[in-house]
Amino acid sequence: MNPVRQRCLLVAMAATALASPRLITAQGGSPPPVVTPVTPALDFSGVIYGNYQYRYDSATKAANGNQAPNKFDIERVYLNVRMPAGADGSIRVTTDVFNNAGSCAGCYAGWTVRLKYAYFQYNFLHDIGGSKGFNAVARVGMLHTVQVDHEEGFWPRWISQVAIERNGFFSSSDVGIAGLLTLPGKWGEFYATMVNGSGYAQVEVDPYKDYAARFSLTPFGSHDSILRTLTISPFFSAGHTASKFINGGTGQIGPVSEGNTRSRDGVFVGLKDRRLSLGAEWAQRTETVEL
Repeated sequence: MNPVRQRCLLVAMAATALASPRLITAQGGSPPPVVTPVTPALDFSGVIYGNYQYRYDSATKAANGNQAPNKFDIERVYLNVRMPAGADGSIRVTTDVFNNAGSCAGCYAGWTVRLKYAYFQYNFLHDIGGSKGFNAVARVGMLHTVQVDHEEGFWPRWISQVAIERNGFFSSSDVGIAGLLTLPGKWGEFYATMVNGSGYAQVEVDPYKDYAARFSLTPFGSHDSILRTLTISPFFSAGHTASKFINGGTGQIGPVSEGNTRSRDGVFVGLKDRRLSLGAEWAQRTETVEL
């Protein structure tokens, strides 16, 4: 066999070998489809609020050897985990990393991790009565209170806390149950909660609950104008706190079983367009004070 014919034979054998699997597959039928397992989508994100502080007022300098104190600081770190839990369910967990230096004398004086949000959400009604966008949602766990998160959409957290949180009207999160109803035609939403009332930074301290609701109306939500995001949001909260004399004491006739009144109400009006953002709020609170 001369070299030329030998190379031709090798090429022919290679071509036959490559074709053989196809022939075998054709004789045995189509291969079974490959099933790819579906992994639930996991959404992980985070926000860091850091700052640099330099204080040069005379009182601060006098307390620090006539030197102007300054520091780099991390105020908050929020780590968010969201994932589906069934066809209409979802889970959200948000950790709050904060500096625990001033919390208590016996605590760890440094950055500490605690929960900010941790709830299960169930979207149980979709397009109610055939109305697009008319949906209902239920939540249970450590969830948003009635007003703070809503206002942070107009006044970002990185600027500062919103007024009602800074002045002690509401904590931004609490443990309980909530319902959210979104209105058709982009007319707004209704949000209601029943929570412990003690906030997310501590456990429940008494037998009472706080009941709150907010109705946000967006009358121009379907319009293509600067007024599209105009939002009018009246809100209220009603609850009680335990009396410090609930178990009686020296000189008392008996225990005080009635709770002390704790209520808040107000209205917020805001606009959040890329060309203009503004907001105005009126709010009041009523509390029973024991001396």
